[in-house]
Parts: sequence; C-alpha cells; structure tokens
Amino acid sequence: MLMVMLNQRVFDTSRSLRLSLQEQIKLLNRLYRLLKHGYSLLAALDVLKRQKHWHEVIEYFQSELTKGKAFDDVLSDLAFDQKIVTFIYFASRHGNLIQTLQQAIQFVSQHMHLSNHFKKAIRYPIFLITSFLIILFFVHSLVYPSFLQLYSTATHTSSFLLVSIKVVDFIFAAFLFICLMLLLLIFIWFTYRNKLSIKQKARLIRHLPMVKHYIKKQVSFSVAIHLSSLLTAGLSLKDSLKIINDHNQHSLLSYYCSFLVSALEDGLTMEEALHQQGNFEHELTIIFEHNQSQHLLKRDLLSYSTFMLEDLQTTIKKLIRYIQPTVFMVIGISIILIYLSIMLPMLQLIQTI
Repeated sequence: MLMVMLNQRVFDTSRSLRLSLQEQIKLLNRLYRLLKHGYSLLAALDVLKRQKHWHEVIEYFQSELTKGKAFDDVLSDLAFDQKIVTFIYFASRHGNLIQTLQQAIQFVSQHMHLSNHFKKAIRYPIFLITSFLIILFFVHSLVYPSFLQLYSTATHTSSFLLVSIKVVDFIFAAFLFICLMLLLLIFIWFTYRNKLSIKQKARLIRHLPMVKHYIKKQVSFSVAIHLSSLLTAGLSLKDSLKIINDHNQHSLLSYYCSFLVSALEDGLTMEEALHQQGNFEHELTIIFEHNQSQHLLKRDLLSYSTFMLEDLQTTIKKLIRYIQPTVFMVIGISIILIYLSIMLPMLQLIQTI
C-alpha cells in the first residue's frame, strides 16, 4: 500500500510539472546553448533552475538524474513531446547529446510552427462551413418550400428555381455527409486507436492513400536522421536498426524497422530490404544503392533527412494554401446560386402582374 501511495505521489508530481510544447522547446534550447558553451549537464541544469517558472521542473530533473534515471526517461515522466524523447533516447546510445538536442529542437519547432499555422488556416473555414450549413438548412427547410408553394399557383414555375433547389439539396447533402463522416472517423480513431495493435494500424494506413503517403515520408525521415546519428557513433547498420527497433515497440517506425532487421538477418542487402518492405521513399533506397562507405552513408542520410523535412513542410504549406480558396469558392458559388434562385423567379413573377 505504501509503495502504491509513493508511486501515485510521483505520478501526480510529474503531472503537475508538465510544460507546454512551447516551454519544452524553450527549456531545451537554453540547455543546448549551455552545453554548447562547455557546461556539464548538471551544471547547465543549475543555471536553468534560477528561472522561477522552471525551478520545480529542474529540481525534479536533477533528483531523478542523480538517482541514475536516464535523461529520456525523465523527459517521458514529465510528458515531453514523444519526438523529443525519441531523439534523446538515441542520443543516449551514441553520446552526442548536443547535436541531438539541436536536431530535436529544430524538428519539433518546425513541426509546432506548421501545426499552429494549419490550425489558424483551418479555423476560419470551419466557422464558415458551420455557418453555411445552418443557412443551407433553413433555406432547404423553410425558404424553398415556401417559394414552391407560392409558385404552385402561378401558370409558369421557374425552371431555374427547380434546378437551384436540386443543386442546393445536393450541396447540403454533400457537406452534411462529409462532416458526419469526418466526425465518425475521428470518434472511431480516438475510441479504438489504443485497442488496435501496431500491425492493425499499419494495415489500416495502407487503405488510406493520403495518410499512407504522409506516413511514408515521415518514417523515411525518421529512419534517415536516426541512422545518421547512430552511424556517426561508430555502430554498424544492423546494430543501429536494432536500437531503433527496440526503442518503442508500439510505433510504426519500430514496426517497419523490425522487417528490415529480419531481412538483413536473412542475408538481404539494405536496398533489397527497403524495396521489399515498400513503406519507405524510393530516394532512401537509392542512397543505400550508391553508398558502400559508412562515412558517405551517414553524410547522405543526414542530407536526405534535411531535404525530406523541407519537403514535408512544403507539402503541408501547399495543403494549407489550397484549403481556404477551395472552401471560399464553394461557399461563394452556393450563396450566389441561392440568391439568384430566389430573386430571378420573384422578378419573373412581378413582370406577370
């Protein structure tokens, strides 16, 4: 019972010390700068402890590190971003904490910036779509039935009104169907994501083309940057893949790397293993085809990961750039169509009086 109470206290303490992602990046950035200037890890933490809003967090860091706990485990206890924890885990295997901190800060900062940009870009279209659906509902349920009843007594019913009703009905049904499907998919994902095995998740991703393309790029980037770091420490390619595989058995990265390790143990070359796996970018396979030297391989993998990160950013920025104009165009055309379908028949009716 005492042990349970102590564990619960530790859990509650670490949960109360959780930092926002922005604060995590800020803290690690200052830690990186201190380490780069020659401070030891504990000395750097002493300097950072002077910041009042980080005092308790740094004390927890120092306490756990002096007990022999690994740096990445402490970060995990404090609910640091999983990408940061992964980078630090591999740093503990090759010893280059300063370089790894720099890579983690750069990658997570850019990811956070793109996520915030995407949220800002999507917020206004979501508001417009919601408002537009409400307007369509009232037009579909109240306005058009009233107009049809009005024109039923006329000798000639506007064909434009009938066409507009069908078009608006289609747009309303399409918007409603898409919104309901998205809500259903989000509900199913958050309900069953922890119940699905990593193998089931990988199978599910294969049937989602856009998601599959993004995951393929992300996994290729992760393998390239972590292999580059581990090869720099002098580890062999097979040992490096085993370390990546052993880190998190519930991640897609570990799942795909397990196939590569098995293929290498069966006597296949790395490029053959990547080609057989089929869940990595073709450019990554080409790097292993043209590099037999470990020095050149780690250089090219690092360059590839940098270019891949830029490509991921470009892809997301393109997606953001097309979201708002597409939504505005569809809503604009629909509003013009509704306006004309109401006004033109009224003008025709007035002319017959």
